[in-house]
Amino acid sequence: MPEPLPERDELLRIADACVQCGLCLPHCPTYADTGIETESPRGRILLTAAMARGRLPPAEADRDGALSHCLGCRACEAACPAHVDYGRLLRLGRQVLRRTMPPPRWQRALEWLLCHPRWLAVLLRTGDRIRPLPGLRSRIPPPPTQPSLPAFQPAQGRPRGRLALFQGCVASHWERDAHHAALRLLSRLRWEVEVLPAACCGALHRHGGAADRAAGLSRHLAADLRQRRLIALVHAGSGCHEALREAAAPLPVHELCAFLVRDPELDRLRFRPADARVGLHVACTQRNVVRAPDAERVLLERIPGLELCAPAPAACCGAAGIEGLRDPQRAARRLTALRDWYRAQAPDVLLAGNLGCRLHLARGLAPSGAMLEAEHPLAFLVRHLA
Repeated sequence: MPEPLPERDELLRIADACVQCGLCLPHCPTYADTGIETESPRGRILLTAAMARGRLPPAEADRDGALSHCLGCRACEAACPAHVDYGRLLRLGRQVLRRTMPPPRWQRALEWLLCHPRWLAVLLRTGDRIRPLPGLRSRIPPPPTQPSLPAFQPAQGRPRGRLALFQGCVASHWERDAHHAALRLLSRLRWEVEVLPAACCGALHRHGGAADRAAGLSRHLAADLRQRRLIALVHAGSGCHEALREAAAPLPVHELCAFLVRDPELDRLRFRPADARVGLHVACTQRNVVRAPDAERVLLERIPGLELCAPAPAACCGAAGIEGLRDPQRAARRLTALRDWYRAQAPDVLLAGNLGCRLHLARGLAPSGAMLEAEHPLAFLVRHLA
């Protein structure tokens, strides 16, 4: 008889909430691709419950990669009438898998690297030197050339309160345009902002089942926040939202576009006209975790004369954390609907608020061997700030 899993009771509690109605099936990208029950949320819940009860060993439960293939888009949660906490179940299930089926070395190395911002910075500087080599131009796009962020951004006028801006790990380099834009907007709206040092929130580790490492990163962030006098934490990456929310509790956590669009003082800002046709991709985590699918579009609609393309298909682009690295061919196939949309709409500019999605789209929608220019909606918005 196998030893009971430490996660057993919680896994079964979540799994037992599922009524097996199947309303999640049309919303699951992997089920849409395969039509296989085990590639659906319902099938994965049954596999995880069998694993928790000791009826299936982890290797057998994930024999065909059913649990590993899940993109974590959480569209099933948004459609579930029983409000099953599928994201939590997936994380716990992957914790179990990881103990008996360790991930590849490259994944463990990446997880280690994200926890060490200084080494990450060294690697990125090395990338700057080797990027001009043939074959790398279309694989390693250059990070923005914006300078580092200030430690503190004062409010313009009488301060309404103090926020903390979470830079992230990779995002501390690749999202500098968006972060500088956010500081400018928040300052104009009379918010003081403390910029947290570059650090990882552990979202990628949680997604991959590395529970201990994720918990350590969460505790480190929580300790930093406790030393500050803040009213909220804001960030530019929807993929980090849940990890940040749990680490910062009870401090409120807001994705920046969602925070700005709800700010009553936003009406004071004026924007210059733009003669451009813009395509906007909304990440799954923006829809299903942040639960603010319209925030980016509503902000962009404040720019006079801007033409927004028809909405992109509400489907996972395939980036899904490190899924694009783990299975590039599967991730590339996920782009089919978005590629058709992009060609039909022919936007002048492509915007995407999630960094992983943006890099995946920039590589996957461009002609072979090229890299499409894409940017964060906030970076585009602030260029038109009057």
